[in-house]
Amino acid sequence: MKDDQHQKPVKLKCEGCGVEAEFNSAEEAFHAGWDCPPRYPWIVTCPKCPSAPILLRKWQAKDGE
Repeated sequence: MKDDQHQKPVKLKCEGCGVEAEFNSAEEAFHAGWDCPPRYPWIVTCPKCPSAPILLRKWQAKDGE
């Protein structure tokens, strides 16, 4: 991902609890505690939700295909 894409506004929805938030950039979201692309390309989670259980479910589902 190009550096200028890190500065575009982003709207996120947590895959754990469904909470939604908007940020001026992915970098701002990351500093607010969100796990999201481009730093975490496989998941979007808010600061309250752990990303590990969701990632494990995704990987297990993929292995079971």
